[in-house]
Formats: sequence, structure tokens, C-alpha cells
Amino acid sequence: MQLTRKTYTLPTADGDQTLKWGTWAMRLFCQKQGISIDEFFTLITDLSEGGATVDKMLSVICSMISAGYEAANGKTVSDATVYDWIDDNGGIISINKGGLSGYVSYIVSQTINDSTPLNSVEDEEKKSESQAPGMTS
Repeated sequence: MQLTRKTYTLPTADGDQTLKWGTWAMRLFCQKQGISIDEFFTLITDLSEGGATVDKMLSVICSMISAGYEAANGKTVSDATVYDWIDDNGGIISINKGGLSGYVSYIVSQTINDSTPLNSVEDEEKKSESQAPGMTS
């Protein structure tokens, strides 16, 4: 069986940006946020339960995008460019819609998939039919 890592395509005014989430991107994210990987899961839970300020949410999304970009492309991207991409996708107010929420859903699915045993081919086919917009194999 050949395994492939899924990527996420974030539409921006600069063109589509390929982002990739996995252990390396998670490590980069944690470094940018100044937290351990153990604290990553607590942070995600807090965010999903509404336990973060808008400033913290924006910082987290920026770090997630820049880590995903670096993991996929092997180069860094400036915070100013990432914030432009956030604006291209409706800004912080639209974090629960469109490209930004799709990317967060992709991160959650990749994190869960990376930490659980591989599913059967039938399960994978069912999942791919309900894949978040922008997610590709």
C-alpha cells in the first residue's frame, strides 16, 4: 500500500497556496506559538470551545498557515503575507467559513489520522467523499 499525505489548497489573491499538515508542521506551529506539542491539544480544545480572544485566534491561524506553508513548500512566508491571505478569505470574522475553516478542519483530520491506525480502504473511500473543500491527496 502506498501512503500519500494530503495537502490543502488555500485560495488567495496571490494564487492558490499549498499547505501541508503533519508532525513537522505541528512542530513548527508549536515553536511559533511558544508551546509544547502536548499543549497543542489543549490549545485546540480551548479554541474549539470558544476559550480564546480574537487576538489569540488570529495568532493561532497565522501560525497554522505559516507552518503549513513551510511544511509544504520548504520555505518561510512573512506574517504580513499570511495576514493578507487571511483577509483574502474573509478576514478573522470569517474564520468559521470558507477557506480558513476548511483549513482548520483539514488540520484536525490530519492530526487525528496521523495519531490513529490506518483505516480500511472502504473507510478511506467514504472519508474522501466527505473531504473538506480544498483538501487534496
